[in-house]
Amino acid sequence: MSRLSGFTAAALLATTVLTAGAVQASPVPDHIVVVMLENHDFSQFVGNASAPFINNTLIPQGLLYTNSYAIEHPSQPNYLDFFSGSNQGVTNSNATPGNTYNFPAIYAYLQGQITAYQAALTSGTAGYTPAGLAGLQAKAAAIKPYVAYGTLATGDAFPAPKNFNIPATVPFTTPNLGSSLANAGKSFTEFAEGLAAAGAADSNGYANPAVLNNSADPLQVGYAHRHDPASDWISATPAGNQLPVSDVQDFGNFPTDFSNLPNVALVVPNTINDGHDGTAAQGVVNADTWLANNLAGYLAWAKTHNSLLIVTTDENDFSAGNHILTVVDGDPNLVQQGTTNQHITHFDVLKTLETINGGTCTAAACDATGLAAVNGQFTVPEPMSLTLLAGALGMLGLARRRC
Repeated sequence: MSRLSGFTAAALLATTVLTAGAVQASPVPDHIVVVMLENHDFSQFVGNASAPFINNTLIPQGLLYTNSYAIEHPSQPNYLDFFSGSNQGVTNSNATPGNTYNFPAIYAYLQGQITAYQAALTSGTAGYTPAGLAGLQAKAAAIKPYVAYGTLATGDAFPAPKNFNIPATVPFTTPNLGSSLANAGKSFTEFAEGLAAAGAADSNGYANPAVLNNSADPLQVGYAHRHDPASDWISATPAGNQLPVSDVQDFGNFPTDFSNLPNVALVVPNTINDGHDGTAAQGVVNADTWLANNLAGYLAWAKTHNSLLIVTTDENDFSAGNHILTVVDGDPNLVQQGTTNQHITHFDVLKTLETINGGTCTAAACDATGLAAVNGQFTVPEPMSLTLLAGALGMLGLARRRC
């Protein structure tokens, strides 16, 4: 072997090792289910005894990303970032006067207003009338039946006027996860829990664009439009990157025969089961219990059917860093057990979901690295890369000695 050819062979091997972490090669998962939880920091889930399914099943059997981060705050922009690589110019929480997602807070607020109004009316304060009091009481009476659907979320307050916004240009026409997969001949469905209960699904459980794309937005009874990114692209007559109504369905349509799942499914639990509502501690319990009750069967099936489960959160609890849970579990041919400190964001997960299925990356996801993989297996890149690199350097030395 010549000096040049020996050096070249070893150098090529070293180059392959250093770039392997960013390569997506076969095998390709048949199905990937992504579950989006809510508003908890990495540290609130990982190591928490109140989350036994996450800590005793998902993490030990899967690949935990210890350096995973959301993009921004509040919820809605993160969902749009995850789904399209962009927040589409939406930076608010999508709370409209008719979109009263925080029923307990609103009811408590109105009760306080009634008490203050009664006191002012009794004292004869100018401008306070029996008709004004009756108006407030009517508003409170209309909200009261919905209080039982959810409790005050930690950090939530009565929706401020500045948040009375929804995406004004829906349905969007920009590229997104659903359109990227469709263009590659792959399938996508978002399963949103509570869609039917909110009156936003038809008799088939498919999204009703006339409701979801209504500028007034539906009342949210567990279901939250701001947590339902694909709905902002659905249309009864989709064009370009818009999506058909069948791409957004009530979670009741999640198949029991998992082989009928699309290539990629996004699962969005309701605002209780995703961990959003209630205290932070109760939210962890609610989310973990829901995962165990609803996805444990799929996870067991995925392990022997070339499929994956990804569990992540939209954002953290607004503490510093926006550090979130992301864990990948499933068929051991597709994912290596362990932990990795690869720095990832929603854009990396999106890029992987798109490109591993032969789709085109979208927006900021094109600048992301994607989840590290070697020969199609999501893996722990740090020690593996160093070991293989050492071997490559050893081959280089051997080649030199032989010359």
